Amino acid sequence: MNFSVVTGKKKEDLLLSEGATLKDLIDQLIEKYGGALKKEIFDSQTGDIKPHVLILINGRSLDQFKERARVILAHGDSVIFTFPVTGG
Repeated sequence: MNFSVVTGKKKEDLLLSEGATLKDLIDQLIEKYGGALKKEIFDSQTGDIKPHVLILINGRSLDQFKERARVILAHGDSVIFTFPVTGG
């Protein structure tokens, strides 16, 4: 399954409060789309973001941010939830 199947959308604009973090955004999305989205993002055993979930903030991988889920988002930031593409 993928995120657009769960949400029914490929893109969505959301309004977050000043100083909102990536975790706040994820919490808002889970509140809106329910447990199926939570299941896609988080490992049920550890509660961590699944290793195969790729989150990009303004084109930069979440792995590049020291704060990870606590990274503060700013007005106009683009956040993409996707899966790595591999081939052979």
